Amino acid sequence: MPCSERLWRQSDHLQWQESVRHAAQSPDADSRFPASICALFATVSTTQKVPSCLSESAQLALILAAFTEHLHILDLSKTIRTSQHSSPYSALVISLQGCLDNVLHEYTEQKTEELYEPNNLRGDCIVLARLAYILSFTSERLLLQFSHWQATPSAIENARRQLQLIMKQQAARSRECAYHAAQLFEYFRRRPSLTHTDPFCLLLSTLYLWAYIELVLLDPAVQASRPLSQPGVQIRLDRPFSSGEKADWVIAGASRIPHISGVGVLDSPRSVRTLLREASRIMRVGAFKSDLLTSMSGMLHSQALGHMPVS
Repeated sequence: MPCSERLWRQSDHLQWQESVRHAAQSPDADSRFPASICALFATVSTTQKVPSCLSESAQLALILAAFTEHLHILDLSKTIRTSQHSSPYSALVISLQGCLDNVLHEYTEQKTEELYEPNNLRGDCIVLARLAYILSFTSERLLLQFSHWQATPSAIENARRQLQLIMKQQAARSRECAYHAAQLFEYFRRRPSLTHTDPFCLLLSTLYLWAYIELVLLDPAVQASRPLSQPGVQIRLDRPFSSGEKADWVIAGASRIPHISGVGVLDSPRSVRTLLREASRIMRVGAFKSDLLTSMSGMLHSQALGHMPVS
């Protein structure tokens, strides 16, 4: 359960209560922590931050709980809206979305350098938080349907329209998600093997980059708006950014040409094929006795060759 590590070292409820009482009276703000799980969840919504006194796994549990609650309320809002003119949950959805965005933004900003540390045991927490940020912007379902994974032609076309609309209406957010996806892609390139949730995190990061390349960077209207006499400046999305560099990409990214190691520039007509081949290679290399990874690697390679896995 998400709670302070200090509490879990107590041998009985009396020591638990004494530890909570002592923490509440402590002048050190970082040593204070809520006495109950419900209060702990409430601090995420009220402060829009993850309590620093928690362990990495506990912080991740709170982040994923907030993410799951947001999706639940969003689905409920959509269901009610179909039977009424407006949903009573609309304000709550907006509030939760803003809270979740702030929490994930705060957490990922603090953990940028840690993602690149070798043999970092806390990598899972950072990876899943970044993936949650991407999936809070566009759903896993849309990414899978856009890339032809078990989707009908009508579902594929609908997913393309929805993703393109979302990315155009929220251009800055779509660029920030592309930054996170590129960072994750490079993280998995460096890993000697893929375990646990790595295959699906790599797959979804790859699919988001695919959608961003095809629907934004290769969009004829976007390419026509770039002056031929002033080619854009390349920017390495897979490298750690300073806060100023990240703001420059998010705000003025339309004039930048993103680049990822192993793929190259992302605005080339060959970028999607190169991306899929590299993702396939990463999965194949990391597929130590894993039938799942071997199968996913083969499917991505097949897609790179133009053979879409339409059911």
